[in-house]
Amino acid sequence: MRTQVVASRLLAFSVAAPLLFSLPRLARADQLGAEFQVNTYTTGPEVHPSVASDSSGRFVVVWERRFQDMVSSHPLGIYGQRFDSSGSPLGGEFRVNSYTTFPPTGSSRTEVKVGSDAAGNFVVVWTGEYQDTGSTEGISARRFDSNGAPLGNEFRVNSYTTNSQSFAEVKLNPVNGDFIVVWRSFTQDGDAGGVYAQRYASSGSPQGSNFRVNTYTTHGQKLPSVAYDGTGRFVIVWGSDYNGTGNYLIFGQRYASNGSPLGGEFLASSLLPTINPFPQVAANSAGDFVVAWIASDFALNATDPFKIYARRYASTGAALGSEFRVNTYTTYDQGYPAVAVSSGGNFIVTWSKNAFGVGPGIQAQRYASSGAPIGCEF
Repeated sequence: MRTQVVASRLLAFSVAAPLLFSLPRLARADQLGAEFQVNTYTTGPEVHPSVASDSSGRFVVVWERRFQDMVSSHPLGIYGQRFDSSGSPLGGEFRVNSYTTFPPTGSSRTEVKVGSDAAGNFVVVWTGEYQDTGSTEGISARRFDSNGAPLGNEFRVNSYTTNSQSFAEVKLNPVNGDFIVVWRSFTQDGDAGGVYAQRYASSGSPQGSNFRVNTYTTHGQKLPSVAYDGTGRFVIVWGSDYNGTGNYLIFGQRYASNGSPLGGEFLASSLLPTINPFPQVAANSAGDFVVAWIASDFALNATDPFKIYARRYASTGAALGSEFRVNTYTTYDQGYPAVAVSSGGNFIVTWSKNAFGVGPGIQAQRYASSGAPIGCEF
């Protein structure tokens, strides 16, 4: 069975989720037309899409494709397609990666992500295998201007190249175009893995060096996500194996616009640790933010093992209530959440639902700024 990249536009928020993309417009959930295919090249599978939009509603989708630009047994390429606010393509699809040499062995994971500023300039990051000397995986990035023209070749983000670096994510400061990349670095902090980050100016110049995000370094930390507010402050969340059992809870750390930590790391989740929590965070211009993740109690409830949870925070970092369950459909797996927050504090969470015997689908739930659900999941 082959795969392709499909998109659906909503009059709502800017959300990146598996096969669901939406635009920052009105606080409604009306679809703007039917879902549509993003990719034009259709030979071989297209997987792992990511989306980002600018302040005018233009958006860019990037994805991983195999068997187009390389001839090894695990060929990988990163591709993209830009769209205007009406959903019409802006030019044709384009290849993101400039480095195309891969050996005949290796895994097939790239974990591509894209971030955009308000003007439409965007940055793409991915895990580039065997490109780093001395490591099996490293974090690559490439910058593009608002017209989709590349601003130089791809470049390596991680300075530590021993073992592997993976699960990268990038976000741009919507005001000035500065950006930050976060990733997991295996064994760099002396244990199973830590969360690291690198800040950049809008010109692409590094702002300082790679730095470790997590202060608790025992066992492993992974799957980071990052969000900016309108003043350049940012927050990073990740999964932490807090007790060495291979189960992860969600922790976070806030930062000032100059990269200085604001307080210490904090615990976002206290219930239902899981193997792969895939946390996601989104903030609005005022600095209020929402964290969403996968929680699990498979051993206790085999017919409802994986659930979507979320928690709201004020711009001060104070929790606005406890964590809460997002999904109302409770049979079988729910996974891969994404979240976006409007300027007024309304927010939306999307996720993948596996309806047993039917297959996966994309669900969403809207919320008011108070945290009250708006309607039902759809």
